[in-house]
Amino acid sequence: MKKDIDTFSKLLKRQGQRNSGVLSLLVLALLVARDAHAYFDPASGSVIVQVLVGIAVGIAMTVKLFWAKIMLFFRTLFGGKNTSPADDE
Repeated sequence: MKKDIDTFSKLLKRQGQRNSGVLSLLVLALLVARDAHAYFDPASGSVIVQVLVGIAVGIAMTVKLFWAKIMLFFRTLFGGKNTSPADDE
């Protein structure tokens, strides 16, 4: 078991070194990139807007679903009364 853990940790370290090398090459390629002379059409812009709206809605829904737990966390953090999430409803 110990040998398996050691082998796995060595593999993870090697994988991390490869990922950092790939990331370095990507950053280097972005820094020395020349002009692309590409066309940015309205459809591309609308896709970007749709992605941003989707992210905003996703964050809003996540906050809505966990609102009671978020409020309970801040109440206990700042010394408010300790109530359960069911008491807020």
